[in-house]
Amino acid sequence: MCSALLVGSLLSCAERLAPGELSIVATSTYTSRKPIQLPCFDRTDSMDLPRTKSIDLTLGDFRLLPPKAGNCPAERLALEGCHFDAAALLPRCPRLRVLQVGPNAKLASDSSRTIHYLPLLEELVLEDCIDGLRFHIVAPMLNHLSLFTHIKDASVSAENLEKLSLDCSRNLYNIELGNMGGLREVMLWIFRYRHRLLIHKGVRTLMQQLPHLRLLSVNISLQRMTAFKGLIDENAFVGLQKLPKTSMLMLQLSTFGHRYRKTVLLLLKMFEGIEELIMLIDSPKSQEVSAPGFHCSNEVWTSEDLSLPLLKKVEFKGFTGSKSAVYVLKLLLTSAKVLEQMTVTLCNKDSTGYEGRKQQLFNIFNSYPTVKCQVLHA
Repeated sequence: MCSALLVGSLLSCAERLAPGELSIVATSTYTSRKPIQLPCFDRTDSMDLPRTKSIDLTLGDFRLLPPKAGNCPAERLALEGCHFDAAALLPRCPRLRVLQVGPNAKLASDSSRTIHYLPLLEELVLEDCIDGLRFHIVAPMLNHLSLFTHIKDASVSAENLEKLSLDCSRNLYNIELGNMGGLREVMLWIFRYRHRLLIHKGVRTLMQQLPHLRLLSVNISLQRMTAFKGLIDENAFVGLQKLPKTSMLMLQLSTFGHRYRKTVLLLLKMFEGIEELIMLIDSPKSQEVSAPGFHCSNEVWTSEDLSLPLLKKVEFKGFTGSKSAVYVLKLLLTSAKVLEQMTVTLCNKDSTGYEGRKQQLFNIFNSYPTVKCQVLHA
């Protein structure tokens, strides 16, 4: 627990030293609510002397003010836990290229009334901020936008934006994306809640604004699956029906030991036009389990359930030899009629049964001589 006076003194000392990188972690005392002034760190215009280019401030419950005079030369600014007025602070950081806000940061209400022009900003990360954010940004050089917090109202104009990352469980209301013609990669983080995949309505609305993508990365966690009785079925994937079209799909699935073959089948049905597939399966338990009410063993799926007419290349990382892994492998080989190449990476080389899993793969591949198959070790 620190006072505002102590933290302010640390920043003053840092200003005199002008380190290339500065990181301070402090939590305010209950009785200390005085604001902290961010130094300008700009002692000289000479390029021969060191400048503070990266600032990380984790200031629990402190209020951060912009420099009294001059501009801050930082190119990277990470603010966690503090309260600040973006309308007052950001114009004083004209060289900013990376801005990370949160967790537990709070923007003043006046910030939402200003259109923030950030001419050099290349990356913006908003994570677990207090209250739903309202902001409007024009950033012509912005390349990567990450939204991992609740948002009430926002607009982003970024003609060079290439990557967009979203936590689909967040309330993302009234987000307008302008000049998104260059967007090529979208990364989605999706978590299971009860018997559904948690995808907020605002996310589905946002998805409709996106163009055809080069890469769509979908990260799904089945961790909460065992806590509820419920079947995984088509209804669990309703929120994914509005996802943009993509040429390459990257599916990262954390199974926590659960059977995942039907999850993969239903997902692939929504992306039958893909040309390339990358699957990364994180399955820490060798023995698959089912959630209450989820009985895979009594169901039969065939290759007729899926058609992937354009799929030419597949990478399968994390093959364990489980029933789900074998099923998915055979499903891809039989459903992709023009498949040219498949690469499978085995996991846990030192585990029991490793050689058996490798032989199992070779036996499967021998039935598909027209596909160039390769087995790699993790």
